[in-house]
Amino acid sequence: MISGPVCSYTRAGRGVRAAGFACAAAGGHLGAAGRAEGTVRGRIGRFRGRSEDVRRYFTVALVALADAPVMPDSSGTPLVDAVSATTAAIGR
Repeated sequence: MISGPVCSYTRAGRGVRAAGFACAAAGGHLGAAGRAEGTVRGRIGRFRGRSEDVRRYFTVALVALADAPVMPDSSGTPLVDAVSATTAAIGR
């Protein structure tokens, strides 16, 4: 079972993944549906600041939990790498 402070990212999984990919693609923060821009900017900023820890945590979880883990390719940006590792580990 996965536990720890990083698991809060899995609870908001779909929103975090979508926001992370959109943010990385746009190269900055984004205003998401119905949310104040400052709120999204803060969440993306916190996620970006911890992206290497998040990537490492979910990469370890992927290797530990998957029968035949498929490691995500490196994208060159820590934010997209963290989102890719999270997506791979939770199997979506």
